Amino acid sequence: MHASDQELENLKRLQHIDAEVIRNKKKLDELPQRQTILETRQKLSAIIKKKTQVQDMIDAFEDELHALLSEDERLEKKQQETQEALDRVKGDYRSVESYTKDLHGVVKRREKLTQDMERVDGELARIRPLMVAGRSWRVALNWMHEKRAPSHRFRKKAVRSRARSRRRKPSINSWQKP
Repeated sequence: MHASDQELENLKRLQHIDAEVIRNKKKLDELPQRQTILETRQKLSAIIKKKTQVQDMIDAFEDELHALLSEDERLEKKQQETQEALDRVKGDYRSVESYTKDLHGVVKRREKLTQDMERVDGELARIRPLMVAGRSWRVALNWMHEKRAPSHRFRKKAVRSRARSRRRKPSINSWQKP
């Protein structure tokens, strides 16, 4: 296929316009606002990742605390039942000794559960402020991003519109030879 001189000239003009668009995109990417926005986005994603990790830790500790509380309630019922059974068998030495051992085992386990619940409560008290701090950092980074983003978007739109206006295809009449 042979192209006319006019078509070749138009193709060269389009090639120059494409090269100019590439140069303008490169200039746009090198703007300090663009770098600031990218850094802000990276910080924001890191904060979101940490927030997710902290939330997962909180959920795990709350699940553990719930399990400990459930076991404590179960042991409390067992302790009451054992105490009632112990009160009923006042004269039988073997039964009294058996129920007393059961009662001591339940009391020891409840003491251990109490220590575990205090430990989990301490961990939750230590971790929950991190969630609040994460929220405040995220708010600050969102504010920075929104503050800088509009001017960057405006410049980017302006560069694109200039490139589009230059890249418009010539009309059919301009392709014909005079």
